[in-house]
Amino acid sequence: MANVMAAATVTDSLAEAAFPLGAGAGDGAVRVTEIRGEREIERLRPAWNETLEHIPGATVFQTWEWQYTWLRHFGRRGTALVLLLSDASAGGKPFGIAPFVIRPYVVPQLRELAFLGTGVSDYLDVIVHPDKRSDAMAAVGEYLESCGGEWDFVDLHQIPEAGAAVELAEIVGRPPGMSAEVVEHEVCPVVDLPDSWEDYTRSLGKSLRFNIGYYERSLRKQYKVEIGAADESNLNEEMEALFRLHGRRWRKRWLPGVLASRKVREFHREVARRFLDCGRLRLYYLKLDGVTRASLYCFAFKDAMYYYLGGFEPEMAKYGLGTILTAHAIREAIQSGLSRFDLLRGNEEYKRRWKPRLTVNSRLFVRKSGARSHTAAALHRLEGRAERAFKERVMGIRGS
Repeated sequence: MANVMAAATVTDSLAEAAFPLGAGAGDGAVRVTEIRGEREIERLRPAWNETLEHIPGATVFQTWEWQYTWLRHFGRRGTALVLLLSDASAGGKPFGIAPFVIRPYVVPQLRELAFLGTGVSDYLDVIVHPDKRSDAMAAVGEYLESCGGEWDFVDLHQIPEAGAAVELAEIVGRPPGMSAEVVEHEVCPVVDLPDSWEDYTRSLGKSLRFNIGYYERSLRKQYKVEIGAADESNLNEEMEALFRLHGRRWRKRWLPGVLASRKVREFHREVARRFLDCGRLRLYYLKLDGVTRASLYCFAFKDAMYYYLGGFEPEMAKYGLGTILTAHAIREAIQSGLSRFDLLRGNEEYKRRWKPRLTVNSRLFVRKSGARSHTAAALHRLEGRAERAFKERVMGIRGS
């Protein structure tokens, strides 16, 4: 069992230095520093992103900019609980971050412990260096056991393949009266990028290879075509175009789409601004005669580009606007030396055309004995069935 020290107070030095933690318990000990509340987490930005830079496999959804913006827009009904993990032998320098929130679930009397970012994020996990993973997860598990009076169940979404958080099933679910279950959650198609666009297109089907060029040539015969990416001068305009086009696409199917909520749109406006400022935003647009007719909302982080959302003029489907813009984004990712183009959650047909491999996210559910936790488990099962039915019957998304 890991040697764990818990520090409940974080000093003002967090605002001034990336790694302000003091001495720990001794060689091999894992120091767990508990940080609660929006203001305190705001001050973690330098430490958070510096730690993330050294974590292989960390994704854009685990950056401070994404997680803190989520907290501002979706987390205020609960209590943010971020655990900094550090090693006393390294002078207190963090090697991991466990970002959680404790919040009401369905009814105020039920309290779930979830990841910060739940709902809008495609990958979530405990952020920890592989060399420290075993001791770190033991420490996180022991900490969650110690604060078990604050939550009725644990529900951790979108844990990627080989994610660290699945190990919590063996730790938090171990005590008498506790049970843990890890299930397949969602499929994420990922394109592994070769060194050149020509090498990549040779892997595609003959029809798609032909259409990429044919669609763009056809457009240029009829319109003035401009393909680019949003910058400081037009970010607000292009975000509004994305919202508008995404909504039109879904209204054709009598569905609201994921951007229908004002709160969700406000979240994306803010996170897009933050990502633009730190060089991660790739909001591609395709203009015809000066009007944006297609948008692709992507992020670049480390060695990957993430395709988060698209919006396309449904009345112009025959021109393949989405195909043209996706091909442009993949070409740019290859030219930038990235190794992956991640199509994220959902195994839709349009993603399969780009010849991805399929990865599968997991979901971890931990419950206690007692009526409250059993009620939460029943509601959790109903939620899962409804979600699967919606995706299979309405959205046409296949499983793994």
